[in-house]
Amino acid sequence: MGKKSRRQRGGPSTQQPKPRQPAAASRGGGSTNFNHGFRPNISMMSQSMMSGGAAGRMGGGSDPAPSAWADGLSPPDRYEWLSNCYQMRCDDDYAWGGGYLHGPYDPDATAESLGDDFLAFCVLASRAGVVPPSWSWSDFLRAAPRYIVFAFEKSDAKRRWGGENVFNVMAGGRSLRYTAERIYLTRVDVPGKGREHGELQGEIASGGEGKKRELERLVGGSELWAKLLHDLDGALTSTRRY
Repeated sequence: MGKKSRRQRGGPSTQQPKPRQPAAASRGGGSTNFNHGFRPNISMMSQSMMSGGAAGRMGGGSDPAPSAWADGLSPPDRYEWLSNCYQMRCDDDYAWGGGYLHGPYDPDATAESLGDDFLAFCVLASRAGVVPPSWSWSDFLRAAPRYIVFAFEKSDAKRRWGGENVFNVMAGGRSLRYTAERIYLTRVDVPGKGREHGELQGEIASGGEGKKRELERLVGGSELWAKLLHDLDGALTSTRRY
């Protein structure tokens, strides 16, 4: 896969991630050595914060509301943060999930394949209650193509958001990785897809246009998703010029 330069982004942070290759390219493509000598910190919390292989009860207390990550963020920052949540899960699935390449990490990604993968993420996020009540799907789907065509790893999260650690949730903070676990219902160090994710992707792939339109209506509507595909195609074309 060719090198993709990260688009410079606006927003409240003046620290922009440096251009970098997608993880599939920068980490040696088809290598099967995904451990790198250590495990992500999410696995060290499996007993205290996870239940049944998914984000579960917090040690000694209750889970925060699934949409609590949005507290204190402006609407534009919310749209960027949830886009980053998707991107970082794609990175985690490659690095820690047995080399599962999807979304912007798929070396053969197209606007349609990326759109379908992102649709699954959005539907699962809605089902999990991760989307806050004041959410605008129109604004989110307009913003997402600026981010989701690019790789995004933990170092980028630290640069953009000032930190990334699942333990932040225990102190009332937010974590991209933790929220992704609540969406996909699987830990990042479990290879492959979770059951809900796999079933939903099967519906999108084999259910025909009618099924896809039905799912799109749950998260903004078909008109917005058609516009997203158009914007993704333009964004992917731009990144491949470099």
